[in-house]
Amino acid sequence: MDMKLLIVDDNTGMRAMIRQLMQPLFDFVEECEDGVSSIKVFDRNPSDVVIMDIEMPRMDGIEATRAILRRHPNAHICLVTAYDRAEYKHRACSCGAASFHMKDDLIELYGELETYITSSREMA
Repeated sequence: MDMKLLIVDDNTGMRAMIRQLMQPLFDFVEECEDGVSSIKVFDRNPSDVVIMDIEMPRMDGIEATRAILRRHPNAHICLVTAYDRAEYKHRACSCGAASFHMKDDLIELYGELETYITSSREMA
């Protein structure tokens, strides 16, 4: 079972870093730079996992997560941010995201996704 990842972040360097870290877990990785694009990309080619930044131009990650989940209720979206704000944690939980992580601790996210992918493959 091939696993697909979509990375959504307006920072090219951050997308490259996330790709490099997560690449061993996924067979295919796609990237886009904002929430509006993420909805179009996900609709066209749904991913098994989305790693989505919160603060982005045009549409933030919270709104994009809501929009994707309205159309694809089983989407597994992990929100990430560089800003440790209680408001972000609350909004991430209330929008239906699978998890919320700080960008300075992506190893924790890697472990979570490794477990998620292993269980998904076992169920397939």
